[in-house]
Amino acid sequence: MRLVNLERILNLINPAYYCLYREHYKRYKILLGGSGSGKSFAITDYLIYRAIEERNHKFLIIRKVAKTLKTSVFDLLIERLGMFGFKKGVHYSATKSPLEINFHTMNTQFIFTGLDDPEKIKSVSGVTTIFIEEVTELTLQDFTQLDLRLRGITKHRKEILAAFNPISANHWIKNRFWDNIDPLAMTLKTTYKDNKFIDETYKQTLENLKYRDPNYYNIYALGNWGLLKGAVFTNYKIEHIADKQQYLDDYMNLRCGMDFGYSVDPTAAPLLHIDKRNKVIRILKEVYGRGMSGEKISRETKLMLGPKLAMNLDIAAESADPRLRDELEIVHKLRMYPVKKGADSINYGIEYLKKFDIIIDDSCVNTAREFQLYKWLEDKDGNLLNKPVDKHNDMLDAIRYALENDMLLERENTVEAGISIW
Repeated sequence: MRLVNLERILNLINPAYYCLYREHYKRYKILLGGSGSGKSFAITDYLIYRAIEERNHKFLIIRKVAKTLKTSVFDLLIERLGMFGFKKGVHYSATKSPLEINFHTMNTQFIFTGLDDPEKIKSVSGVTTIFIEEVTELTLQDFTQLDLRLRGITKHRKEILAAFNPISANHWIKNRFWDNIDPLAMTLKTTYKDNKFIDETYKQTLENLKYRDPNYYNIYALGNWGLLKGAVFTNYKIEHIADKQQYLDDYMNLRCGMDFGYSVDPTAAPLLHIDKRNKVIRILKEVYGRGMSGEKISRETKLMLGPKLAMNLDIAAESADPRLRDELEIVHKLRMYPVKKGADSINYGIEYLKKFDIIIDDSCVNTAREFQLYKWLEDKDGNLLNKPVDKHNDMLDAIRYALENDMLLERENTVEAGISIW
């Protein structure tokens, strides 16, 4: 006797994703989609279906950074289990440390981890399927290592499922799965129009992008590969900085900035190393999150910096919230100081950053995303203006704050030539 009617599950699935169930022999199932296409719901439902039909699974669910899983796939999976009639404490248990769901009645585990915790991945054996949420956060090397780990004899077929928004036509995943045919791969593109469960308000929000921002509409509504018109930065690359410790030990050239946010905008804080002689900036670590209290900001920042830097490194902070800055300094003992800003400080900061080669460690997924999406405003005729769009810039603002003293020093060195930076 079944615990849940499988027809009920199929009734809760968008027909666009039936191919997940039909193409059993494919090792790779790669879902490209716009926002609201339901691709993460589809994969989550598919995993539950396989757990019911086949049992005895060990599913590994991956994101680049582990802490982003709790509020994404973990919570979504619990929500979907409830939709299908399964009850926590009766049919399954869930723990936050480690982040796992044990589906006892089906003898199946859902194990959640990030690539920032490689030892955790190495310790997991007997995996039957890997689900990679936001696969564009991964490097090709990351993906290859996961692929190689999915081996050994198991009762059920092995699969890698992945979901993402196509933010860049230059990403490795396009070349790997779209530009070259792989007989072991199933690729699928969906949009919000394929999601029969989407609410009308969100549907209208996506459709309004057509008039407000055609490029974002092309990527996030239509699910087309993006080539960002008017990209502010092209002088960056995202890679794994293997020798990170040598830069962390170079105390005099480390910088940290902080941009405060809460519900809508996040709090963002990068730790970076500047090499002025060779004109290289390396983004080594980041703190990024919404709804963060002063205590949580302090905890996350100290974890990023480590004990020595937390005691000695000055942090250039957003000047608009002196109360929070004072709390971090007085109560939590971080070394904070307010930035000065200025009328033209944003554009000067952009020009200053353009003088460097910028290397973003692949663990800094929020920093990487902002560099990819930050662009210049356009007028009604599509002409670029000398002002950036006020979006995707929280980490970028914090980077500018971190480098403000370096920019001021440059100003002092050039003022005799009649150059003013703001």
